[in-house]
Amino acid sequence: MGFTSIDGVTVKENRLTLPSICIGTMVGSYDYYVDRPKEKNDLHGIGAFVMMCEECSRAYSK
Repeated sequence: MGFTSIDGVTVKENRLTLPSICIGTMVGSYDYYVDRPKEKNDLHGIGAFVMMCEECSRAYSK
């Protein structure tokens, strides 16, 4: 089963790397959001990733 939300995540020396996270937060159009600069391991993406992992864990443990 593939999860597109985790495509590109890498593990090296027991550390996850989340690529291409949109930096910062701002309200705007979808095009504005996806065209913003991207960075590895930006905290906005890490928080969302952790919440996604928790929800997947709950869903699969039932």
